[in-house]
Amino acid sequence: MLSDLSLVVAGGEWVAVLGANGEGKTTLLRSLAGLLPGTRGSVLIEGRPLHELSPLSRAARIAYLPQRHAVPEGFCARQLVEMGRHPYRGESSEARRAAALQALDEVRAGDLRERTVETLSGGELQKVFLASVVAQGTRILLLDEPTVFLDPGRAREIRCALERLSAGGRTLIVATHDLDLAAGSATRVIGLRGGRVVLDGPPGVLTLAALRGLYGAAVSAPAANRGALASLDPPALEPAGSAAVAARGPRAGRGGAPPGRRRGLAVLGGIAICAVLLGAPFVGPSIAGSGDAGPSAASSDFILRQLRVPRVILAGLSGAALALAGAAFQALFRNPLATPYTLGVASGAALGAVLALLTGAGLSVAGLGASGLGALGGAAGITAAVYGIGRRRGVLSTPTLLLAGVTLSFFASAVILLLQYLADFTEAFRILRWLMGEVRIVGYGPLAVPLPLVVAGAGLVLPRARELNLLLTGEDLAGARGVDVERVKRRLLLGCSLLVAGVVAQCGPIGFVGLVVPHAVRGVTGPDHTRLLPACVPAGAAFLVACDTLGRVALAPAELPVGVVTALLGGPFFLFLLMRLPERRT
Repeated sequence: MLSDLSLVVAGGEWVAVLGANGEGKTTLLRSLAGLLPGTRGSVLIEGRPLHELSPLSRAARIAYLPQRHAVPEGFCARQLVEMGRHPYRGESSEARRAAALQALDEVRAGDLRERTVETLSGGELQKVFLASVVAQGTRILLLDEPTVFLDPGRAREIRCALERLSAGGRTLIVATHDLDLAAGSATRVIGLRGGRVVLDGPPGVLTLAALRGLYGAAVSAPAANRGALASLDPPALEPAGSAAVAARGPRAGRGGAPPGRRRGLAVLGGIAICAVLLGAPFVGPSIAGSGDAGPSAASSDFILRQLRVPRVILAGLSGAALALAGAAFQALFRNPLATPYTLGVASGAALGAVLALLTGAGLSVAGLGASGLGALGGAAGITAAVYGIGRRRGVLSTPTLLLAGVTLSFFASAVILLLQYLADFTEAFRILRWLMGEVRIVGYGPLAVPLPLVVAGAGLVLPRARELNLLLTGEDLAGARGVDVERVKRRLLLGCSLLVAGVVAQCGPIGFVGLVVPHAVRGVTGPDHTRLLPACVPAGAAFLVACDTLGRVALAPAELPVGVVTALLGGPFFLFLLMRLPERRT
């Protein structure tokens, strides 16, 4: 908490902010970065109130590197640095790449550009994140503990990089516990205690008495001085393309398949998807005719046009929606095991459908029966409840959303079990059958409800691909790059809820599609959501159509509900993923 703090920083200054833990250093930087809205007081940049600027305009003027940030596995260093160019939305990919490479060279990390981030050491990773801030192209850099947890050699490399940035005219405000950094490189030192400025002046003010007043204990005076440190250069780095770099490989880690193989897999995948979607309506048991005449042309035409083609369309629409929602939730929650049903939308829809089945209501709207209408109502109710709980303190908290969704999902499932136990045999069977999920429809009328919901949901999720990439690095860093985090989370929550509600209302809960497909596609496209999200749409459609076709022919003339097939395929994949997760971290 800051109190009675007034601070003016001139252009080109390097300000070191000192103070014990909890004295307000991070709060000060976050306030200056515009990440703490609603606080009393104001921040002016070039005489203009910071809160009057849009997130993108703010990010084009001030860059912020938080102390804690997530590492988005699978991205190479260059891709991570390119995320710093988010404020410049109209920039070409070539210009973005050039700016990223220049920033990497500026912090002496050009040799790391094609290394995946999980293969980097702590010092290398910190230089890459620093390069991403440099790539943001601002004159003001706010850095929170840039040398924390680094060994002396790597800390010296970061320090030398900061000195070069300062010499280039950038304004640096650095919160740090590194007294040598403050005394040896900064042009000004500010000390905070109790949220107030108790020390302000050139590095020479760091006397033993001043440090004792800051930290409340005896502290050794910094040994570094500007002259000694200026003569120290970081160890020479091997040039890009050296034997050492080549030995580790440009794409080591989780970046997906190599570019050449990725193109081949994409072509094969596209062919397979087209084959599944176009061929599925013609796969299935033959029509039993009378006598020796065989199936009539009229009955064959009816089955093809009114049964199988609508069924394939519904299955494709549902698979695309679930895969898209699964990929979005895995990024939003930074959890590879997140699914479209993580927030309990499916459980709420299932509860609504079960209540409708038990009441025996005969309503029907646009081809959607009582169970579908009940499912829509249940999905809307649980989405509103999760949103209300997650936003109870004025901020849409991602962990709270996750916990609320899981809790309400378990509660809804428990109520369903109770109702199923109290129901008679016929009602219990109808409930069980609906909970298995199926895409069996007659004609195109039943598409009237899920189609607009899925299209609307996709329209909210697909344009958020770049924001999802940034959210993988943490909400503070994403906000500092110009992402309106709260608005993006609301749109993603609404979009994914529409996707899931549209599917569950018509088909019931169909599991594992949103888990299996995004991971399979990510192995081909890599983790970049600008490629991942669009690829999940046809891949999800083809996967569910293939599962439904398998369910139709496996036990012909009987049929397996498609939810059973996806569970049989998805369960082993889920276990495989659990076993692979520890191996995919280095």
